[in-house]
Amino acid sequence: MTEFSAATELAQELPYKLIHQGKVRDIYKVDDSSLLLVSTDRVSAYNANIGSKIPDRGCILTQLSVFWASTLSSTIGNHLIQDSTLTLPQWARSRSIHVKKLRMLPIEAIVRGYITGSLYENYSKSESNTVYGHDLAEGLLNGSKLPRPIFTPTKKSENDEPLETWDEFVKEVGDENLAKKIKDATMQIYETASEYADRVGIIIADTKLEFGLDEDNKLVLADEVLTPDSSRFWLKEEWAPGGSLNSLDKQFIRNFLTEEGLRGKHGVTLPQEIIDQTLARYRMVYEKITGKVYELSSVS
Repeated sequence: MTEFSAATELAQELPYKLIHQGKVRDIYKVDDSSLLLVSTDRVSAYNANIGSKIPDRGCILTQLSVFWASTLSSTIGNHLIQDSTLTLPQWARSRSIHVKKLRMLPIEAIVRGYITGSLYENYSKSESNTVYGHDLAEGLLNGSKLPRPIFTPTKKSENDEPLETWDEFVKEVGDENLAKKIKDATMQIYETASEYADRVGIIIADTKLEFGLDEDNKLVLADEVLTPDSSRFWLKEEWAPGGSLNSLDKQFIRNFLTEEGLRGKHGVTLPQEIIDQTLARYRMVYEKITGKVYELSSVS
């Protein structure tokens, strides 16, 4: 069996019930208060499932999330269960995390320190330079650093609808005090992570975070954290606004799909060169940020 095959086969190996299979991750119920999150090697982009897998993708994303959760623990609590005693098969150990069950909030907290991606796409089409509720300066290039990071949350949905006003965000969250906590936590996480990444030669252009509430209604950082799937990373030494931005993240796959006219199409088979280069980028981010050498999985 391959390292990560059909969910039905894997469910037979795990003594837990598969309760949700997402585009790239599977969730198992451990007990009434905890879950097992398994990050697969499946890939999605532009809300479409890609037909190819990126070897070790799930392991790298999981280990990076664990690293960041620990690094940011003085800033905000997280959903990881420390010293978990779960016994898992070899294929699952480096790509799984045992977490507390939370009441997940229906928003994605996005913070952007640089103008790129959809922010730049909309900016370049805007006559007023107002994008996602923010007034931006004239003449910004793709990759320009913003004077200060901006908060651009979205509503969780098939197309992640932008919440462009504060009132829209508060309404979606359901409480203004909670909304303020989410925004403050998001901006603090980005500031702390960006400062750390800068020291190792990495720029975090933007990132998407998710939060939940624990049994005491305390705000908790959840889901994956500051990975190449949820963030945009560039090498500091190569950063050149307006030029070619060498993405060390999933944007590399998005760029390929756009260039080939495959954006939004399901089941696309990626060329081996794109798979290899994507893995190399993910490994580079992992190694620069953690300071550890990533050993490719030997499970087959």
